Amino acid sequence: MSAPRIIKRTETRVSPWVRLVANEVLVSSSASETYHSLAQADYVAIVARLPDGRLPVVRQFRPAVASETWELPSGLLEPDEGPEAAARRELLEETGTVSLSVLDLGTFFPTPDDLRTGSGSSASRRRRLPPISLRSPGCRWLWCRPPGWVR
Repeated sequence: MSAPRIIKRTETRVSPWVRLVANEVLVSSSASETYHSLAQADYVAIVARLPDGRLPVVRQFRPAVASETWELPSGLLEPDEGPEAAARRELLEETGTVSLSVLDLGTFFPTPDDLRTGSGSSASRRRRLPPISLRSPGCRWLWCRPPGWVR
C-alpha cells in the first residue's frame, strides 16, 4: 500500500469566515476514512513594539471559549487586501495606533490537524495616535512589557 492520500474532498460553508471540510482518505488498498477540519479565512496577527519595549495586547470576548481572552491584535484580510495592509488596518482598528514600519514574519498554521488557515504575522514599529473610537465592539487593549524577553 502506498502512503495515505485524499480521494475526495468536500467543503460546506458555515459562515463567511468558516468552512467545514470533509476529506476522505484512502488508508489502505480497501479502506478509507473521513477526516473533518475547519477552514478559516486568512488573517494576520500583529506584534507591535514601542521604543521602550511595550507590546499591545487586546482583550475581547470570544464566543468559542465563552470568555474574554488576551491576544495580539489580529483580524481577517479583506478581499484583495495584502497582509501588510491588513496588519496596518487591524493595528489601527484595535489599538488606535499607526504602524511606522511592518516586517513580515511569515505564514504559519496554528493547529494544522483540525484548522486550516493561512495566518500571517507582522512585526510593527509604531507611534501612538490620539485616542480614537475603536471599531471592534467590546475590544479593550493595553500596552505591556513581557518580563525577560523584551529589552
